[in-house]
Amino acid sequence: MSKFFKVKPEFDGLSLRYLVPDGRKKGGFRTEYIDLVGNELLPPKKWKQITNYYPERLDICEEVKVNPYDIYRSFGVLFCIGEASEYCGDSISLWRHLKAQFSVIYSAVTRRMPDSKFTNLMSIETLQFAIKYYNAKLPIITKAELTDIPDEIISFIAEDSTTNA
Repeated sequence: MSKFFKVKPEFDGLSLRYLVPDGRKKGGFRTEYIDLVGNELLPPKKWKQITNYYPERLDICEEVKVNPYDIYRSFGVLFCIGEASEYCGDSISLWRHLKAQFSVIYSAVTRRMPDSKFTNLMSIETLQFAIKYYNAKLPIITKAELTDIPDEIISFIAEDSTTNA
């Protein structure tokens, strides 16, 4: 079993720029670009190059062990048998929904918008964890704090909170 890094489906179509050591260049590095495909397998050397100077990219892939005889190349991209045909659209739409939800909750707690550079590289699992974390930090509104709000709205909020629980 060989070790590879599988791109999570929510990062299908993401374009990344990274540095590769090159002794021929003046600075010692050259720039390369990669367009990620959902469920693509990346060799460990390529994964190290992509994440070497960018620790925020560590969440893009997951480490997998794959039988080398189950790997095939399709249009220059490595896949494991049966995973190239999986549809990534559901994961992408869920990721976009969670990203918007995180943005609202984060701005409510911190009073500023989240940095899009980092939220674009957060996976579904990380976004769910962050939403749960910042939800716990939201202030809990009690009836004693709602003195200026009419009773109709307070009863509606109480009804809504009992139906959601």
